[in-house]
Amino acid sequence: MPDRIAILYVDDEESLRELGKTFLETGQGFCVDTAASAAAALEVLATRTYDAIISDYQMPEQNGIEFLKQVRARYGDVPFILFTGRGREAVVIEAINNGCDFYLQKGGEAAPQFAELAHKVRQAVSRHRALVELQAAYGKIARSEEQLRRQLDEISAQREALKKSEESFQDIVETSPDIIWELDEAGTIMYVSGACRDVLGYSPEELTGTPIFTLVNEPAREKFRESFLHGNRTKKELRELDLPLRHSNGRSVVMEIRSIPRLDAHGRPTGFRGVARDITGRRKEEEERQKNELALRESEARFRGLADLLPQMVFETDTDLKITYANEQALTLLGLSRDDLAQGIPVLSLIDPSEQERMKEAAREGLAGITGQPREYRLTKKDGTRFPVLCYSTPISQNGRVVGFRGIVIDISGRKHTEEALHTLVHSLVGTTGTRSLAAITQHLATWLS
Repeated sequence: MPDRIAILYVDDEESLRELGKTFLETGQGFCVDTAASAAAALEVLATRTYDAIISDYQMPEQNGIEFLKQVRARYGDVPFILFTGRGREAVVIEAINNGCDFYLQKGGEAAPQFAELAHKVRQAVSRHRALVELQAAYGKIARSEEQLRRQLDEISAQREALKKSEESFQDIVETSPDIIWELDEAGTIMYVSGACRDVLGYSPEELTGTPIFTLVNEPAREKFRESFLHGNRTKKELRELDLPLRHSNGRSVVMEIRSIPRLDAHGRPTGFRGVARDITGRRKEEEERQKNELALRESEARFRGLADLLPQMVFETDTDLKITYANEQALTLLGLSRDDLAQGIPVLSLIDPSEQERMKEAAREGLAGITGQPREYRLTKKDGTRFPVLCYSTPISQNGRVVGFRGIVIDISGRKHTEEALHTLVHSLVGTTGTRSLAAITQHLATWLS
């Protein structure tokens, strides 16, 4: 193991405590704190954590098994080794039944005795860390969906049983819809869960002993081989890899791979263990979504290309009436540039202040699904001049929700000038002829125009 192992050594015999501390800290890779009683040890445990606990059995006030029970109740599955001179079978059985990882009897030569103790500690810590790493890898996948969250709850509820028995672990992983697997350092499948039958069409017996690379479709095979070898060298996990694997019927199944490296007691990589999830359906949905998005962008490009050819102003806004698109005619008439548009221009800033409330009301009606009639406004150009327009607009809906507005704006300056000229002419005729008869005015107007 690459890190020093922190140990709490509990024994009421001071000379044995000091001897054990000296031996374990000398060239063994351990950092040892000591306590003279179970009560003193519990006080120390309240302030820091340890990788393992070594405890004597026969101690005043509280023996080693009573201490073990309190440790399990308060601190869970921290590795616990009972190191005692009491070798009765009943004590051994009680210790194991209460979660003791190893039982080691004192006596004989000190050096081999403490060497054996150090070996047991490493073994217990390595097993505990491997179990924690495996649970962490499974947790990354399990949190992503409700079904796997329920399985994670099941794993947590059965964690004690998982530590005590490989059968309990097998029961859990075999119920997973995802494939649980282990590879050795050469990439050979050492273990694969029963989910491989449903996902890949192979039985665990068919896949065990098979190099994983033979299941990976080209051209992803060599890239995965490189990632695998790199992970072996660097002891890093293979995370979020999407691999196309070959189903027994020949079709391709895209698997999302997450894993952690397997390390031996000396920290050397021995392969990987992890989880594989079938994301073929999700990948097809993503490809379909990308295809639809591309078609939508192409449609928008065609729409905007045609809009730029129109002599009228074409626009789009969001629900806050901020302009999100304007065609070339709109920019030209208003004296604006694309850079101005990119900075965000509120429509209301272009409307005569006396008419802004009418536009807000039209927007509220559009958001409520009320189809309005064309409305006249006066727009303000960038240079401050104003001109009359007729605005046709309609809501933009996505998934049944209004997300903005689009429409056409027609410059009616010419029409307004004509109306004003006609109005002036009519008043002139009324003043000249002294009549308000429509027929008479029409006759005079026809005579004047001829």
